[in-house]
Amino acid sequence: MKLKKVKILIALIISFCFASMVNPAEAAYLVSMTQNGNKYIYSNNPESIQGTMVSSSPYGKYTIDQPLQSSTTYVAEFYHHNYTGDSLRVGIAIKNNNSYTANVRVQNKAILAGQYTLETSTSVLRDFGNSTNDQTISIPANSTVTILYTDVPTQYIVNGKVKFTPQAGNMNARVFFISTSKYNVNNIFSLPRATSTNSSMTTAFFNYDTRTVNVNASTTPSFYLSAYQDNPGEYETGTNVLGSSKLLGNYGIVYDVYLSNAAGKRIKITPNLASQGATQAQIVLWTASNSWYRTTYVNRSSSQPYWLMSVPSDGHFKFTLPGGNFGNVLFEIIN
Repeated sequence: MKLKKVKILIALIISFCFASMVNPAEAAYLVSMTQNGNKYIYSNNPESIQGTMVSSSPYGKYTIDQPLQSSTTYVAEFYHHNYTGDSLRVGIAIKNNNSYTANVRVQNKAILAGQYTLETSTSVLRDFGNSTNDQTISIPANSTVTILYTDVPTQYIVNGKVKFTPQAGNMNARVFFISTSKYNVNNIFSLPRATSTNSSMTTAFFNYDTRTVNVNASTTPSFYLSAYQDNPGEYETGTNVLGSSKLLGNYGIVYDVYLSNAAGKRIKITPNLASQGATQAQIVLWTASNSWYRTTYVNRSSSQPYWLMSVPSDGHFKFTLPGGNFGNVLFEIIN
């Protein structure tokens, strides 16, 4: 009998220990998501571009080269740090492999090189979301054009995002970086591919850039987006990969959220400041009345390390996680 009690006690202790180790995301309800939207090209590996990557001919590399389908809309985003010691040109180019002139429609776009991570990334995602750019670019036969690029000073961060639709097949999009002084548009598609420098970071092609989320606040008053524990339908396995085949955190992915039974309530949004290295946070949100906007900046010492917003009258808002943040962002419907 005593042995049996001891075994029961041990079992209870083990159960308690496992319970204390549960990921915080498991404490909230999971929400199912539908993947939709545009094709998504994401480049964040290698995140830090070192001098050895551009110090010898041809003085640059590409991170991803993606064949394009006619009349299909793509969104491409890149997020990199320049640690080369010199100016670096970073961008996205399209090559027309046809024997005739082909067009590409370039819509929303934004790019910024900055010294501060969150200032740079949140500005780009806000400006991309609110962009009114809409132009058609003609690419001569067997030629290359850059549709988005900037020169990045050493020790700066660059974030760029562009939406485009090729109007012919047999074209390729390529994210590239090259020493500014060695740049030649005609050489972009002869650059070698970079190699992965971190198995948890991602450069890859994904089929969808949007997650549609329907949440009943009566039954699901709290949930995580960019979750560390996968919500059903949240993460996609990429192709043409450098590093992780999953874009952990879903950076740049648009979460299109529809709330029901939440009228008159507020949303408390708590960033992940508990992970190792997570010391600051700033995200980007959308409502019909505000369009895309940046939240305030918070850090571990902030008196209010979270954000509050009223539930929109239509129950509809959007969220995107900018670079420099950590995933596992908690959304709670409160009074």
